[in-house]
Amino acid sequence: ESLDCRADIYALGATLYHILTETVPYDAPNTIGILAKLISEPFPDPRKRNPEISDECTAFLEKMMSKEAETRQQNWEIVIKDINKILKDKKLLILALLQCFEDNDPEALIEILDGYITICNKSEFAEKANISRSTLYDMLHGRKNPTLRVFTQCVHELVS
Repeated sequence: ESLDCRADIYALGATLYHILTETVPYDAPNTIGILAKLISEPFPDPRKRNPEISDECTAFLEKMMSKEAETRQQNWEIVIKDINKILKDKKLLILALLQCFEDNDPEALIEILDGYITICNKSEFAEKANISRSTLYDMLHGRKNPTLRVFTQCVHELVS
């Protein structure tokens, strides 16, 4: 059986699992032990190691790390589509925005806004938020600090 992108998809899933849980999915003192666990044990629920991980993210990781290549995402386009679905999760977005406020981190807030708006289409977002595309661009690229009105309109559109 030849290897294809699904092996890389598995590897990325294991890497993301490690990043999100700060632990490897299967652990043992040596490679043989790790492989034995990989073969014999079910997918380890990452929420047991990090309860902040969403159900959607858990399902995404489980699919990426499926033991059978046929049940993983079959290509990178599907992986990207699945990632975008997770990133469009309003609950996750609101939690991230609140964390930025709590941390007093305006740069992270702008990064989150930019990433989310990019997924949604900046032109459509600006229209729905009732602001000009140039105002949105200036805000996201640090050219001008947004007014409270513009910022409020953006956040309202994000969470509505």
